Amino acid sequence: MKLGVFTDPHYAYENSPEEPRRPGPSLERLREALTAFKEAKVEGILCLGDWIKVQGTTECMTACLQEFAQEVKSAGLPVYTCMGNHDNEIFTREEFKELTGLTVCPCVVEDEHSKVILLDANFMRTGEPWPPRFTDWTQTAVPADELAWLEEQLCCEKTCVVALHQNLDPNIIYSLRVENADAVRNVIRRAGNVPLVLQGHEHRGGDAVIDGTRYLTLKSMSEEQNSHFICEI
Repeated sequence: MKLGVFTDPHYAYENSPEEPRRPGPSLERLREALTAFKEAKVEGILCLGDWIKVQGTTECMTACLQEFAQEVKSAGLPVYTCMGNHDNEIFTREEFKELTGLTVCPCVVEDEHSKVILLDANFMRTGEPWPPRFTDWTQTAVPADELAWLEEQLCCEKTCVVALHQNLDPNIIYSLRVENADAVRNVIRRAGNVPLVLQGHEHRGGDAVIDGTRYLTLKSMSEEQNSHFICEI
């Protein structure tokens, strides 16, 4: 399986002068990524979340989301996505799916030999889903039922990749990490068939090998050009 991966475009119609993010050019960077994906002959596209920036009216953010999703879908390939904290602050999972027509986490993409498992970590530490307009993005967890589901999905002979928006890598600052990251990593370690975990959220990126698994944090498309990644399993 070969997938084209990108993260954190934070697409918006206007840049924020007080931040280093420049989300406006994300659309052009996406087009560059789609060209690279086409040349690499990927079989699908994966976004690790934060499609939009929380900026402006709900109508404006909806328009940004739909425009960006339509551009991704113009490649004519299956598109799968995690939901980032910005996405989930404005839209429920059901709203996001309806507006974009995309396959949204938690979900599985697989073929005969490999499997990609997309996690949703937009939950409070109690295991409850984030309520509407929840702004404390530092409170993030994979709930117990989803953790059990991950363990079931990894119980196979296929090579597996795990993908999520927030971070499991303990080298990333705590505020950007899933609060029960240790428990999630333990499930991955015990499975023994996960060579790669893909993450976003930390715009500067990161790369670490922990218990034989590579934890790769992609750089944000809103800050870095050519930050996309070709994942071949």
